[in-house]
This record gives sequence, C-alpha cells and structure tokens, in this order.
Amino acid sequence: MNQILFVPNDYQGKNTNITSNVRKRKRIFILPLILGVTVAISSYKIYAVVSNIQEEKSNTYIQKSEENIQYNNIEVNNTQKENQIIVELNNNINNQEEQNNIKNENNVTSTKTQSQNITANNTKISSTYKASNGKTYKVIANLNIPSLGIEYPVLSSTSDALLKISLNKYWGAKPNEVGNMCIVGHNYEDSRFFGKLNKIKNGAIVKITDLTGKTLDYEVYDTYTVGPYDTDCTSQLTKGNTEVTLITCNKDGSKRFVVKARAKI
Repeated sequence: MNQILFVPNDYQGKNTNITSNVRKRKRIFILPLILGVTVAISSYKIYAVVSNIQEEKSNTYIQKSEENIQYNNIEVNNTQKENQIIVELNNNINNQEEQNNIKNENNVTSTKTQSQNITANNTKISSTYKASNGKTYKVIANLNIPSLGIEYPVLSSTSDALLKISLNKYWGAKPNEVGNMCIVGHNYEDSRFFGKLNKIKNGAIVKITDLTGKTLDYEVYDTYTVGPYDTDCTSQLTKGNTEVTLITCNKDGSKRFVVKARAKI
C-alpha cells in the first residue's frame, strides 16, 4: 500500500525562507570577498606606482650627487691651476720596457752625440742657484731661448715649491745626452719662466748648457697643446736623437703647451 507523505503547508513556507536566507548569506559573504580582492589589487598597483616614483627620485638624487662631485672636482682643479704644470704624468712614464729601450738606444748610438753641433763654451755654469729667498738650489743645466729672451737655470728636480723658483727638470735624459730631457716651468703673466713660451716658432733655437760647459743647440720642430693627462710628450723613444721637451700650462691652466726640439747635427 502506497503511503503518501504530506508536507505541512507551514513547513513548506519555512523551507522557502531557509533557502532565501542562505542566498542572502552567500551574497553577504561574496560581496566582502570581492571588495577585499579589489582593495588588494588596488593597493598593489598603488604600491608599485609609489615604488617606481621613489626609485626615480633615488636615481635622480644619485645622478645629481655624481654631477655635484664632478663639479666640485673641477672647482678644486681650477683653484690649483697655478701648480698644475704637470698632472699625473708619473702614471705612464715609469714604464720599465721603455727604459730598457732607452738603454739599448744609448748603447747603439753612444757615438752619435760626438758628431752633433756643439758650441764651445769655456764658462762653466754653477751647479747651484741662490734664489731671492736666500736658499740655494741644485742646478743641472742652463736654458736659453734667444728669440724670446728666456734664460734660466734648470733645477735638478720638480716640486710645487721649486716651480716657483726656476725651471725644473721633470723627467728623462741628462742634459745634452741621447734621450728626451723634459723641462717644466710656470706660465706667469709677468712673462717669468715660460710666460712667453707660447710665442715660440718652429725653427727657433733652444740652447742647453750642461755643467761641463758644453752647449748644444736644439731646433724646435713641433709645438702643440694637449690635455693635462696626456703623457706622450715625455716618451724617451727618440730613435737615438738628443731631444728636449718644454712643458707649460695655457692661460687658464686647463691644458698643456708643449715644445719639442732636437739637437742639431
């Protein structure tokens, strides 16, 4: 016998209410979830944008800092230009291989200097120089450029203090010997030392007298301007020639004026 189950009317209504309540609860649960996800995504995007802005500001600050450092370095260099006749030349000139080449050249061409044009000079120069400050300094040669009226003793070494006294030997061969003797001097506005050196012409004569009294005539064959860190002019590879290089700074101290001269044969 089949049984028919009856669901009371009031129970059917309750079931409908339960379903409706469940749906409402689901909606109430889903809505905050959607809002939470939306907020999280938005927060991440805002964080990414802020991070990019901060990174750009940081890079800009670093760049400006580097520019300021470079500017300050330039300012420091400009204030010291009077003492910048030679800047960082020691970095390149102490090359052992080059020195070995010099020795080889000297051995091969030691007799060559005997045939060079030597001016007899019976008056030996003094090996010391007494400056106006009362101090005495060691001298290795005397330099004379007749066309410019330049004549000064060449001191045996180089320093900021010595550059204020006279011309200095910076590097290279001994006076009137095979190689390249490099002489430096300040470019003063009152024409002292190498103040007029920039007026020299190719073909001009530079006379170097050593402590034995021997004078060699050197003929200028090149003049040019280089940056403060260019050391090529100090090279000792002269192919067996006896040369002298004169170095001074330009008017604002930013570059170097170089004069190359070779002993006349």
